[in-house]
Amino acid sequence: MTWIVLTFYYARGCAREVSTLLKNKAYREGRILEKRYFTAAVVVAALQFGLSGCSGSEDDETAGENNRNSRFATSNRLGHDSPSALQIRAYKPGVLNEDKLPQVTSETLRILDFLRRRMSNELSRISPADPAQLAHSRNLPAELDLSHQLCARGGQARATLLAGPRFNYGDGQIFLGAGARQRTEMNYCGGALSESYLQVGSFTAEVISGLIGQSLEFVSESGQITLMYDRYGSLNSSRTGSYQQGDIRYTLHSPLKVALSGQSYLEMPLDSRRLEFGLSDFTLALEMQPANYEQEDGQLNSPAPFRIGLGSLGEDYSIELSSPLMYNSSVESFWSGTILLRDGSSTLKLEIYDGYTEYHFDAASDGSFETVQVL
Repeated sequence: MTWIVLTFYYARGCAREVSTLLKNKAYREGRILEKRYFTAAVVVAALQFGLSGCSGSEDDETAGENNRNSRFATSNRLGHDSPSALQIRAYKPGVLNEDKLPQVTSETLRILDFLRRRMSNELSRISPADPAQLAHSRNLPAELDLSHQLCARGGQARATLLAGPRFNYGDGQIFLGAGARQRTEMNYCGGALSESYLQVGSFTAEVISGLIGQSLEFVSESGQITLMYDRYGSLNSSRTGSYQQGDIRYTLHSPLKVALSGQSYLEMPLDSRRLEFGLSDFTLALEMQPANYEQEDGQLNSPAPFRIGLGSLGEDYSIELSSPLMYNSSVESFWSGTILLRDGSSTLKLEIYDGYTEYHFDAASDGSFETVQVL
């Protein structure tokens, strides 16, 4: 997705910002999938720089308007009849049995590791601002049409500041303060010719506390932001490429601890080996501890059971982290911890060790585990 960022910056003639962007470690390593969303940061960054004074030519504006005339024209240039509808998975309560145990075990660990990587990336993106360089920004428009910057193959993109303060920072960036609410909408927005998907849907970002930067990263040492997704994702005429639906809240407790929480959240990340999951009534916390040789140690924990949807099965289960999941970057996996999965009558216990996982199955939840296997 980095092409979206570069397309916008060059179209606006902001060579300095392009250079700065390429120096950013997260973009340089292509770690888009580990961010809290796929296109959201790009659109917000576009909004902030679009308001900061970089301007395109009238020819650019006219070409962008012509490209936006029809979403079906966009689809035809892709070689399709029309875009498909975004397909978001619905989960049903699962029933554990011995045939499913290896798949339930591996899928649960994949999802938890994906969430751990996302939270770890949030901590790595923290860049506290100097309060002395902040100034209230009062003369910026509340709405910006981003279609000509982001939708080269047609469609529309729009960002709107609904409420709250914005701040100019000393180096020309614009930050969002507590109480700010910003909505981004994508209407069959087609980017560079090499990308086969169209972006659709919307999301609203609300800053509860702290200070948030142009890519919705924390620029304070603590804070909280909620993201509300409404059928936000990517598609073409044959398949859904990615989606996010529902609410997810990021709470930064300190530069070493971050939490994810929400009532109902569904996601299929783009190009992630078809990972797909759902979370209900959840809170997950990651706390990091510096280790030797530039490694990182951390633990993933949850204060209470929640429900987890496994996309490969279309089923959800109650999940409890009965002991923290310990992580070390030298092995790039969890090396200790205990997970309990329940379906109402049965219990699956996952015991994680360094290099392997044991799963124990109690069909009647009577404390007697009839099946013990190593994965």
